[in-house]
Amino acid sequence: MAPDWPESPAAVALRELQQVAGEALPQDSAELFAVLLAKPQDELVRLLAVCVAATVDVVTPRATPHQPGEELAWAVSLDMAAWWKPTAEGYFQHVPKAAILEAVGEYAPEHVTRLSKLKKGDIASEAERLAEGTGWMPAVFQTEHHTEPEGDPELTSEGDAAEDAADEVEAHALAA
Repeated sequence: MAPDWPESPAAVALRELQQVAGEALPQDSAELFAVLLAKPQDELVRLLAVCVAATVDVVTPRATPHQPGEELAWAVSLDMAAWWKPTAEGYFQHVPKAAILEAVGEYAPEHVTRLSKLKKGDIASEAERLAEGTGWMPAVFQTEHHTEPEGDPELTSEGDAAEDAADEVEAHALAA
């Protein structure tokens, strides 16, 4: 999980929906059941969605051919760009240097050569700055793609290999 997830727009919105839904329902269980039985089905389905949303967990430690939750994201027309932004702390510092450079190549290709000469922490910060406003998302968040960018092996130096291997393990969990 990204360290900033509790303050993310999605987490804040879900807490607000849960609070509003909770305040609108009676506390007495017998009265609650009667109120629920009287509600139209579309209202019940919306309430159910709010109630179970916090239980949906599709975090996976790595990209797989089939991403958990892909069908759910498609069914609700989820646009992750509206709910999550790639930041240095929440994403770029946790993926291999080559993956950061590949991502930058997608939304700011003119900066890849310059960034490839920097240390990973500096690349992550610059990648965050350059990604701002582009709507770029890791492949795991794109329903038409199923894996993270592999990266160009030539962009990764031998000194980065151990660090990148450790980062690879947590990259997908942090993105989700």
